[in-house]
Amino acid sequence: MGDACCGLPLALEVIGCFLFDKRKECDLKSTWPQTIKTFSKKKDILKKLKVSYNGLSPKASMMFLAIVCFMIGQCEHIVMQIFEACKFDYEEPTPFFSLLKDKCLVKLDEDRRIIMHDLLRDMGHQVVKNKSHNMEKRTPSHLWHPKMVQQVLQNKEVST
Repeated sequence: MGDACCGLPLALEVIGCFLFDKRKECDLKSTWPQTIKTFSKKKDILKKLKVSYNGLSPKASMMFLAIVCFMIGQCEHIVMQIFEACKFDYEEPTPFFSLLKDKCLVKLDEDRRIIMHDLLRDMGHQVVKNKSHNMEKRTPSHLWHPKMVQQVLQNKEVST
């Protein structure tokens, strides 16, 4: 498994959390070996980390991208209030946030501020950029970089 994780503790942690709930006998015989084989083939660490993101529900993945782009460093209680205010998207955000913590995609520091490894943040940014490339208008769903915001406001489009 160390080779599949490129010797990176973060990758081992994220992949381990991804596989943790796949402990049934049938999963151990099929899912685990297939996952390790897939990870061994992929050379790009961001693609390896993305497997855990791909396993999220649509609402959890939307929450992850919002955190990646706007909420790293913010207090957990403030972030949860923001998500609770989004009644249309999150009836109850706590289970989604707990899932992100369980999957080691987000963590809390000693002050209960949201922290995340830079590689996970970069992977999230890459997901947003890739989604914008697949859209007709090519405007990202999340604008976190000042130059991107300026481009959208001036030109009504973004080149990522």
